[in-house]
Amino acid sequence: MELKNVTASSEPSPSVRQPESEPAPEATPAGESDGPVSLLLEFDEDSWTKLDAAGETLFVGLIRRGEIKRFEARGGYRLSLGNAGGVRVTVDGHPLESLGRAGEVVRDLTLPLAAARG
Repeated sequence: MELKNVTASSEPSPSVRQPESEPAPEATPAGESDGPVSLLLEFDEDSWTKLDAAGETLFVGLIRRGEIKRFEARGGYRLSLGNAGGVRVTVDGHPLESLGRAGEVVRDLTLPLAAARG
């Protein structure tokens, strides 16, 4: 069957058209989320650690090898480590790749990372 004299309409169909006034669902300010963000720090080596959330310091000091620290806060964290390669970091149940090499210092890393929140 051949169709002749058929033209495509440039008008979008009403069922597909999206209202332009509504913001996209992911349009929340950077670093903010709907619920609390869980953070798990597992220390394979000693590391000086500083952790801030919501403008407050949650922890600062030396954490020894073998210790595990769990935190929960809204909006995420700022993490500094004196031995980034000696600490395993898990955000909302998702392990992150190493934040650095043994002995490497990382300062004021914002968690969760964009890729970690899926």
